[in-house]
Amino acid sequence: MKKALVLLPLLLAAGVRSAEAGDVGGHVGIATSLVGFTGSSAGVFRTSQVGDEHTHLAFPIGVTLKKSARVAVDLEMVVHSTAMLGETTHLTIDPGILYRWAGMVTTGVRLAVDIGGPQNYGVIALINKAWMVRPGWAWFIEGALPINWNADAHTTSINAVAHVGIGF
Repeated sequence: MKKALVLLPLLLAAGVRSAEAGDVGGHVGIATSLVGFTGSSAGVFRTSQVGDEHTHLAFPIGVTLKKSARVAVDLEMVVHSTAMLGETTHLTIDPGILYRWAGMVTTGVRLAVDIGGPQNYGVIALINKAWMVRPGWAWFIEGALPINWNADAHTTSINAVAHVGIGF
């Protein structure tokens, strides 16, 4: 129930379209954590870095509702493939609000929840730079900083994530 209350404001915002609203777009990509830290009452510990045994790929897929030339609501899901680590594949739902600046640079914030895992919540800050490949298609690179709170384990984790993909 708490997860639904966290995501409700963003889902409601997605249903309110402005007079300037544009198209529906989306993106697909691939992402990985560059470095991760977890903190608890015992201290702060580095839990992963790129290339170690905890490295895995994530596959973000999003539907973007363009509210104006600069503002969009992005409904993203991320499939995490951790099968090589002996874990199960899991899903993160992380809708967000994006603001496009000049020069095809976008910043945004997302709210996140992992489905099927322990009770958790997250917020993700991001910055994205895109290059037009052809009209309606852009290649992008994104840096994201997810911060997640795990209520069951009483821990907080923070990661630096690199994400590349195609936006349309």
